[in-house]
Amino acid sequence: MGAVAVKSDRPRVVTKRRAPPPPVLFVQSGEGSFIRYSSSLSEENNSQTKVNALNMIPRF
Repeated sequence: MGAVAVKSDRPRVVTKRRAPPPPVLFVQSGEGSFIRYSSSLSEENNSQTKVNALNMIPRF
């Protein structure tokens, strides 16, 4: 039974590691200031911010 508990713990750790990076995004504006997006934004808004961030980086 102990082994089963370890297996169940592994996926949870992976999900926790994946969770933190996406919600917080650093976008570099023309002025050089960094805009921080918190997890307060919904997933739909988060996906839009990612697209905007990718578009902003190549232009710079």
